[in-house]
Amino acid sequence: GINSVYHLIGQNDNLAKNTLLKFSGLLRYQLYDCSSDFIDLEKEISYLKDYVAMEKIRRDEDVKIELEIENELPNTKIAPLLLTPFVENAFKYLSDFEEKTNEVYLKLIAKNDQINISIENTYEQEIIDQRGTKSKGIGIENVKKRLVLIYPEKHDLQFTQNDERFIVQLKIHLT
Repeated sequence: GINSVYHLIGQNDNLAKNTLLKFSGLLRYQLYDCSSDFIDLEKEISYLKDYVAMEKIRRDEDVKIELEIENELPNTKIAPLLLTPFVENAFKYLSDFEEKTNEVYLKLIAKNDQINISIENTYEQEIIDQRGTKSKGIGIENVKKRLVLIYPEKHDLQFTQNDERFIVQLKIHLT
């Protein structure tokens, strides 16, 4: 976040200002909005959009990022920061291919009293080794515990991994 803004200052001051606004919004969301047990799904979606926008700025042309959001449940409440660790990890462990495309796909569909999120990223084992899986494990383990506490028997979390792709799929049944 702050590094992205720092590198933009002097190169593109308007973009630096907009990025700083997004970054401060992300911090405000984490510090204040997430102190409640439940928040509007719209706020969580807005946070995810801003986070992805920051990553797009930070990574420039090196990454193909696709974000697809369909929300037919505008008044729905959700436990805050359940989706964020998966999105953060997708970028943290994203590949750094030179010959192939580095990709992140994020799809969130909220309808029929259900939220489906799918996050897919390309990865390289060297990056996982270099950045370590300990912090990844802690964040994901916390989410797993929260899902069991908040949405017992009402969620399904799956991880799929092949040679170059990591996919997280989460379904939350709201009723």
